[in-house]
Amino acid sequence: MIASDRSGRPTWRFWLIAVAVLFLGGYLYLFISAILAPPMPPLVGSNSVVMHTLHVIGQHGPKLGWSFSADSSSTSLDGAYTTYQNVRDGTYYDHGKPAYHISARQVTLDTRSQNYAATGDVHIWAVTGVQPRDIRADGLTWNQPLQTLTCPTNMTVHYSGSTYSGANLIVNFRDGTIHTGPSAVTYGKDKKKP
Repeated sequence: MIASDRSGRPTWRFWLIAVAVLFLGGYLYLFISAILAPPMPPLVGSNSVVMHTLHVIGQHGPKLGWSFSADSSSTSLDGAYTTYQNVRDGTYYDHGKPAYHISARQVTLDTRSQNYAATGDVHIWAVTGVQPRDIRADGLTWNQPLQTLTCPTNMTVHYSGSTYSGANLIVNFRDGTIHTGPSAVTYGKDKKKP
């Protein structure tokens, strides 16, 4: 005669069924929670990528197009805009040769159009063209397709021997033309007072 153990302890089948029921219950809970959960609000102003101590180089076709250094950058979630902090040693190249330089506290680049807006102690100066230009402003925008620079705020432009002060300046870097709003031009160097 074989004695059987009926002490009331659960068998392996009981444990297997219990684990399967718990797993199925957990899965159904997560599935139903995901379906009934309200949509998450969009992250406005958040950045997906933040980098520090940068040296950025861009191409125009096979030639060097632009380069600059910055303390940090942050990119929008969709990748459309990148904002650089403390931009310096910025150089824009025309046919592989430096055309103008830029520095600013902040530059926001539209990565689709290559247009940008610079703010805070903006300094831009040309190294080629009919007359060298030296522009200082609180803010400006660059339109890449039109090759135009717009300074909607107060700015100062230094030419060789003259100074222009005004607002609403538009400089066309293709033909060198300048359009302005109300302005004043001073010619000659200031004399030092004794």
